[in-house]
Amino acid sequence: MEAWFLADPAGLKKHYGGNFSVRALPPANQAETRKKRDINNALKKATSPTPAKEYQKIRDGAKLLEKVDPAEVRKHCKWCDRLFQALGKAIGATL
Repeated sequence: MEAWFLADPAGLKKHYGGNFSVRALPPANQAETRKKRDINNALKKATSPTPAKEYQKIRDGAKLLEKVDPAEVRKHCKWCDRLFQALGKAIGATL
């Protein structure tokens, strides 16, 4: 889930506000190639100047899923796109 957040820095900035450090994140097109530890470290660094002070999965995860752009995530995360395609096929819908 956190890799998906990296794929849409604008969605993260929308959630955390103007002090969010987009520069602390790896390029969006590399989101799925990062290790979990590296993703969490990048999110921690990017959120440190914000009022939230850090990313917390329980506090922030669901809210961020609402704010990230699915099209951006699917564009940068091939496994996410494959998941959505498979789900769409399973339910007979185009996702």
